[in-house]
Amino acid sequence: MHRTYWLRVIQISLTLMLIGWLVTRADWVGIRAAIHDVRWIWLSSATLLVLISHLINIVRWRLLVLPDLVSFGSILSYYSAGIFSNNFLPTGIGGDGVRIVLIRRHIGVRRAVWTVAADRALGLLGLISFGLPGLWFGPPPMVSELARNVTANQLAGVIGVVLLGAVGLIALCWRAPSMRERAVAVVRRLLPASDGAVDPSAPNWTRTILGCYGLSILSALCLVLTHSCALLAFDLHISAGAAIWLVVLGSLSMLVPITVNGLGVMESVYVVVLGYYWVLAPSALSVALFIRVLMIAFSLLGGLLSLGQNWRTDKVGSDAPLP
Repeated sequence: MHRTYWLRVIQISLTLMLIGWLVTRADWVGIRAAIHDVRWIWLSSATLLVLISHLINIVRWRLLVLPDLVSFGSILSYYSAGIFSNNFLPTGIGGDGVRIVLIRRHIGVRRAVWTVAADRALGLLGLISFGLPGLWFGPPPMVSELARNVTANQLAGVIGVVLLGAVGLIALCWRAPSMRERAVAVVRRLLPASDGAVDPSAPNWTRTILGCYGLSILSALCLVLTHSCALLAFDLHISAGAAIWLVVLGSLSMLVPITVNGLGVMESVYVVVLGYYWVLAPSALSVALFIRVLMIAFSLLGGLLSLGQNWRTDKVGSDAPLP
């Protein structure tokens, strides 16, 4: 408890420091001018696309839970409570933890953990997958600039060391019977075989996972289009790759738990990335603030939706020993 308390204090302190740095460095006159000339039709389109992305995510999670076990209304309320918790509750459990606790009312706890973890992993995979079309438009400008200062031999050496290290670690773990047995046990626990989650041994297992991955791609596409609309709203006509790298790098930056919900970190990433596309800091920060406002607005909406839920239990799952 004591350690968790100090980690939270450090996280909040870093959040305030980053926000303070952005506030003091921001050109508020330029930001006010950018907002004054904003094109509201594109902002409205961006808002609609974020709503569609959330609805797709809800459908994906329900497919992983299995539609017959939990009603769409319950899944909507649990998902809404999760996104609200990500932004407004000062807790280390996070939105995913809230979803696990709530869906536990219908299925076993291990299966609840698996559905939320799989949903999170598939969502992240869908976002990262856009790195491939992003490369077609060109890698992030900062990567290109860094690459110009790295020789081919240095790059090959780094890749070789990483690959050898990964292969060596896998081989070492597999040669040690105790470590191998632990790894297999973890996989078996993460992939429960009945009652409340997709059955890995069922014939439709692959089809369901691929379908959920396809939904992740659609959700990520909505976010890319959201950022494209945001750029157009502030009259920033730049490469389509910019929207892709904002989504990919911005999402990855929020996985680093150094601030509360990535506050300050995500905005800094946006300013840096767009700076390489010759976008002035006031316009770049305006785009970042608009995306942050969307996140907070939908979190508040999620809180309102979750308030209307009576938290009735449709079915209580079990945690019987797995075969």
